[in-house]
Amino acid sequence: MVSMSDRPLFSQGLFFDVLEHQKTQIQKEVQAINRDYLLNVSESDLCEHIVSKYELEPPVLKKDETYVENTSEVDVDVTGHLGFGRGLYRDEPA
Repeated sequence: MVSMSDRPLFSQGLFFDVLEHQKTQIQKEVQAINRDYLLNVSESDLCEHIVSKYELEPPVLKKDETYVENTSEVDVDVTGHLGFGRGLYRDEPA
C-alpha cells in the first residue's frame, strides 16, 4: 500500500496524475501475467495481490493539529481561472 502520510497533501504533484500512473501500472502488470499462472491462480488471490500492491491510503485529517497561519484578507487574481468570464464571480456580468 502506498502511504502519503509522510508528505504534505498534494505537495508532490496532482492527485489525478498519481491515479493515472497507478492505473497504467496495474494495466501493465495484468497484461504481463504469465498465461499458465493466470489459469492456475484463484481470481480472489490475484485481485488481493494487485489491490495490496496498488491500494492508496486515504489522507487522514488531524483536526487537533490544524491551525491557520494568517487570517488577514488577500486579493486573489482569478482572471486565469476557468470560471472567469462565465459569470461565476460576483463582479462579473453573467
